[in-house]
Parts: sequence; C-alpha cells; structure tokens
Amino acid sequence: MNQIDEEYIFTVDVAKAYLARTYFWAQDWKNAVATAKELLDKYPLIEGEEYEAMIQSTPPFTTKPGNVILCSYNRGTLSTAFKTRYSTDSRRRPVSLKFAELFKEKEKDIRYKLFFDKTFLNTKRLNMQIRSAEMCLIMAESYAHLQDEDNALLYLNSLRAKRITDYVPLTMSSLPAVDNSALVTVDAEGKALTPLMASILNERRKELYMEGDRWFELKRNGRPEFWVGYNGIKSTTWKYLYTFPLWKQDLRVNPNLVQNEGYE
Repeated sequence: MNQIDEEYIFTVDVAKAYLARTYFWAQDWKNAVATAKELLDKYPLIEGEEYEAMIQSTPPFTTKPGNVILCSYNRGTLSTAFKTRYSTDSRRRPVSLKFAELFKEKEKDIRYKLFFDKTFLNTKRLNMQIRSAEMCLIMAESYAHLQDEDNALLYLNSLRAKRITDYVPLTMSSLPAVDNSALVTVDAEGKALTPLMASILNERRKELYMEGDRWFELKRNGRPEFWVGYNGIKSTTWKYLYTFPLWKQDLRVNPNLVQNEGYE
C-alpha cells in the first residue's frame, strides 16, 4: 500500500526491514543483500555522540532516534514485569568474559564503555528495534556466504569504522583466528567458521547486544548445547529447545499433530 506516513508503525521501510530479515533467515543471500542495501543507503550508519544518544534513548519516542528503522514500542513502553526482570537481572549480573573479550580494541571501541561498566555490569538499555547497523551486518554475512570476500570485508569494516577510534581496516590476512572454544562453531549453512565469518558473527554479537538477537543467532548457527548455573541450579540448553513445543490444547483438538522433537 506504499505506506510512508510515520504515524503508522508498518511503513514501507519497516516492511522492507522485515523482508530483509526473512531473506536472510531463509538463506536467500542475494535478495537479502539487495533489500538490506536499500535501507542502509537511506539510513546511513551514525557514530560518536549521535550513536551513543540513539543507543541510550529512553521511550516513548515522538520521533525515531538516530538511524532506527523500527522502534517497536514508540507508542508506549515495555511491560513493567518484562522491563523490571530483564533490566534488573542484566544490571545485577556481569556480562560473560567471552563477550567482553570480543572487544579487542577495548576503550577505543565506543561500545566497550557504553554497554557495560568497569565491573562488567550491563549499562546498555534493553531495546527492541531494527537499526540500519543490522542491515549492514546482513550484507556482510550474505556476501560472505556468496563467496564475495571483498564486499563482505567492506561492510564489516564500514561498521567497525563507525565504532572504533583510529580504526585500521581488517584485511583477509589480519582477521583474528577462529575461537574454537566459542559456542558457535558452524555458520548458518553448517560449514565450519572461517576467520571472516567468525569476525562478522562476533561483530553482530557486539553491535546487537541487548537487542534480542542472540537467541536467533544461536538457532541459526548450529543450535549449540551449553549449560549455565543460576541460583544454585544447572540449566541446560539442549538442541531441541531452539524450537518451541506445540500447544497441548492443539494436540488434544487434532490427534494427527506430532509434537516437536524433545517435548514428547
């Protein structure tokens, strides 16, 4: 319907953002690149103080901050229970050491000081929005899957240059080695990570931290199994848990339905 009125949430640009995600998740890499590029050209990456203000902006918003394409709660705020649980828990528990170690440039990277403090407690505001940085990362990863290393590096460096002071672009020879102890060891196609793909996925993890992306990344890239301890209880993430169970009532109504693996 060519909706461009910002009074409506689902404008043409928002529809394109979801379409880019759909192509990306469906591994239609060429269409993911083309759709994401339209949005990245229209919402170019920002940096410095403007980036910091966007990341820490507090809803409700009258206008979308920075290069946000969709702010899913610009007509209100997150539910009190959800906001209280996640903002409180995330600030009380330190970020994982593995995550903090991804910031090789440390204080030169604006996100290192913006996302958590010196005691590694979270300081980034929980948000659920789509930003053009995600489109840039979609392009980098899609090009990598298409074996176009030059463009994959171009968009990876484009994002990093906006976040790291005195940035020196990465080259194929200067990419960090793959961390074989990381949770993700294969890409979305099930192939072992290359230094280029690992760097793109690590950059995505840093940039979209606290934006509801990590679970989908783990599901896309191998569904790794791991456990964490909390309140004296060991909680394990099994491979089957990346797919939700069918509702029991649906199974009762239709006996021909087969429950998803692991939930029998």
